[in-house]
Amino acid sequence: MPTSGDCSSTATSPYASDCRTANQSAPFFIAAMQRYNLIHPGQIAAVLALTGFESVDLKYKHNVYPGRPGQGTSAMLMPPNVLAYVESIPQLAGDLETTGGDPVKILEIVTEDEWNFGAAAWYVTNNEGCKKLGVAEALISASDVAWATYMQCVGVDQNDQDRLAYWERAKGAFGLPLATDPPKMK
Repeated sequence: MPTSGDCSSTATSPYASDCRTANQSAPFFIAAMQRYNLIHPGQIAAVLALTGFESVDLKYKHNVYPGRPGQGTSAMLMPPNVLAYVESIPQLAGDLETTGGDPVKILEIVTEDEWNFGAAAWYVTNNEGCKKLGVAEALISASDVAWATYMQCVGVDQNDQDRLAYWERAKGAFGLPLATDPPKMK
């Protein structure tokens, strides 16, 4: 996440309080990877790449553009997925009673760092579409095919160059083979 070292670029934004640095978010990402049993470098790289892209390098946990009320977390989950995420966390599910079904209020339940940075890990391991496609298992390989399957599960263009750039950077950070690396000979 190239610009996650500081939050100066969002200091005057109405969403300035959303921003976290890589150092601030790291303990929460680690806990989430452990909680959802994402222990392989390819899995972790994919979750971080998606989160980096969706949150603009950890700058936002609410959808700013095009401004969908209730869309958010660092993974920019759509409101139905935010609701499912809240329902999956026993200590938070009771808070739903106070929201009146308002997607913005439901999102507020999971914007604390502990939950915000666990959303992508939860999604890849719990979303029915991801489970059906075997995304979490496929990402162990750190292959571009696995990444494309992950993007299919998320419902976005698997060939989006900006998303692919995040994936390549994440693979590089973990020492995983890049798309430009020649195949390894056995």
